[in-house]
Amino acid sequence: MIGEEMEQAIDDFINANCLTVKCRCQVADQYFGNNLVAGEAFCCDCCYPKPPPLCCDLCHSELFEFFKQNEVTASMGREGGVDEDMMSEDEVEETATCRRTWRAEAYKTRWPCGDPMCMGEMPILPDDILECIVDLSYVKLITKEEDICAQACWHDPWKFSKDIFEIVNRIIQPIPKLFTSIPRNLPARKSHVNGDSGASGISGSSCKTVQCAICGEHGHNRRTCPKQTPAGKENIPPGSVTTLKLNTPVLDAAPPCDSPQILPAPLVLAC
Repeated sequence: MIGEEMEQAIDDFINANCLTVKCRCQVADQYFGNNLVAGEAFCCDCCYPKPPPLCCDLCHSELFEFFKQNEVTASMGREGGVDEDMMSEDEVEETATCRRTWRAEAYKTRWPCGDPMCMGEMPILPDDILECIVDLSYVKLITKEEDICAQACWHDPWKFSKDIFEIVNRIIQPIPKLFTSIPRNLPARKSHVNGDSGASGISGSSCKTVQCAICGEHGHNRRTCPKQTPAGKENIPPGSVTTLKLNTPVLDAAPPCDSPQILPAPLVLAC
């Protein structure tokens, strides 16, 4: 088989889903004649190639769903604005660059002299998985380490999801929780005593002192001000009330009688 025929055979084998046969094994039989190989061409039954139990992924697509990637559709924001739940273009580019740099370093750490299959960096992190993780980060669907394997259908053999999740958290800062059980630290407040703005300290409950409207001093009000002068008799303190006794004649002791006697009561006058 010449080179052009080989190229056409490989192209039809890869794109068999677009052909009328829709089977990769039939394409191989048509170009290479696998179904026409006689059993006498091999020395024994052990050397005879046994047919695979399954035909191909096109004939049994339900058995290959494991290898398909989840299709993630980015939610668009409001008209004239950017959705707050989506990353910016700079963050997306930075995320992709950091992951490619990490993949190159992980490849050199895993295989310093090169991998035996000469596949390059693909065994560490395939390009389709990398792009899928970038898309998931763009819509902020990666919130924990398990989302990398679950959302991207990537089962890494060497557990690289932890390193990739650290890259995501380094670029995309997590949203702080609204509620916390730890009390927040209150800043120290300055306490002003007697109008002195230079004195500062921490006070548990700092209250404003009372200032008198008459003398201007702190610690009392106008009702209890010692410099207040009474304007009228209604403002006289209770201690200034004097009890006066009238010069009433002393009555002789009267003989007891049946009816009680009424004595005049003392008068109370205010000076």
